Amino acid sequence: MEPVGKKHDRSADMEIMDGVLIRYRGKDRAIRVPDGIRRIGEGAFFDCLSAEEIFLPDSVMEIRDEAFAGCSSLESIRLPEKMDSIGREAFSSCYSLWEIRLPAGLSVLKEETFSQCVNLSEIRIPEGVSVIEEKAFLSCQALKRAVLPGSLRSIGKEAFRGCVSLQEIRIPDRVRRIGDWAFYGCEELVRAELPSRMDDLSLYAFRRCFRLKAFQVRGSEGPLMEEDGILYDRDKKALLIYPYGRKEDPYRVPAWIRTIDVQSLYPDIGRLGWKRPVFRTVILPEGLERIGDGFYGEETAGRSIPYGIEYMRLPDSLSGSGGGSLCVTYTGSSDPEQAVRGDRPVYFGDPHDLPESRRTKACLGFFYALDEDIPEILPWRKAYEAFMREDPLPLVRLAGEDRSLLFHLIRMSLLPEEGARELLETWGKKEDIEVRAVLIEYLKRFAGGSGALSLEDL
Repeated sequence: MEPVGKKHDRSADMEIMDGVLIRYRGKDRAIRVPDGIRRIGEGAFFDCLSAEEIFLPDSVMEIRDEAFAGCSSLESIRLPEKMDSIGREAFSSCYSLWEIRLPAGLSVLKEETFSQCVNLSEIRIPEGVSVIEEKAFLSCQALKRAVLPGSLRSIGKEAFRGCVSLQEIRIPDRVRRIGDWAFYGCEELVRAELPSRMDDLSLYAFRRCFRLKAFQVRGSEGPLMEEDGILYDRDKKALLIYPYGRKEDPYRVPAWIRTIDVQSLYPDIGRLGWKRPVFRTVILPEGLERIGDGFYGEETAGRSIPYGIEYMRLPDSLSGSGGGSLCVTYTGSSDPEQAVRGDRPVYFGDPHDLPESRRTKACLGFFYALDEDIPEILPWRKAYEAFMREDPLPLVRLAGEDRSLLFHLIRMSLLPEEGARELLETWGKKEDIEVRAVLIEYLKRFAGGSGALSLEDL
């Protein structure tokens, strides 16, 4: 095996045509591309597992898509200063790459350019780059520092998603757009500074940033502002993003807020997220006019609604709600009759407005508030409170009477083995063949460690 420090010109291992290096077929650890090459072709070094360092001549102007993707041993590469184009996924899955200096001629960082470069610890993006495309730095888990240029205008979807070591980010003044989940899962992020003129900020951009306690907003000319670290619109009518590292319980939404938009208050803290609530009580102001679509976490039907909040009183001013306490059903909507047969997870309104047969079911869920003077609901409340103390058995016993609840517990992987066996006996006495079959299959998978049934199984 050749030592790392010894550099070779192995042009015989390279397929070259018209100034394009089409393919490298060697197994050297140190590779020097010969002078005169203008482009590194698509996938030229794809999955070259031996390469640890690569030297490119100043003649190279372009690196095409996936040129160095999968070079898992590559630690460093010299890029010519005048290079003006790097293709998508050019360095994707270069797991050992820990440093790289980007050339000044770039204008765009393309899709997944450095995705899965898990050892890259710092990146300085040069002036002249105006766009960072989606997933450009996806899952760069060691990335602690990212310096963004003043020329930058757009940060794409999931651009820095999963950069779990990133500690702070300063968004330059010219940036107008930050896409969905751009900084999702940056769990060590403690500081985020934004320009006020940003007019296209995804409300999902900073999900799962659990240590982010406050936003900072520069300037006063644009549509963004912050007060006490929370992001609002300039008119102070809409709450945009609540930083999830704050410790506030109860949280009193300011009296001047008229709109709370999609997922403004909730982080995505994953399966069984109720164990890590941001706050348990939310006090909404009189005068609130709208809660935006999807506020309650529509896509996961109970799993994400909404992480430990136990009480929320809806003001009378809230359009379409009628005020009163908030209840949850796995099927509901704002229309009590539709709550019986809909497929959306949330019913909001007064539980007295529900059909009597639905009142108990309407109040099961992790977004939980009840009028305690409804007698038939009290057992459900007590069962829920026990469940929050990690005692699922009262809820399991209620599932012995309610088929929908039973399927819900299985679907969400919340049914313990002991409870499943108890329910198998209960439903066996009722001679419900379908429920019995589902429970038997659930117990088989439980014992095998493969988890609960899928939605399709149910």
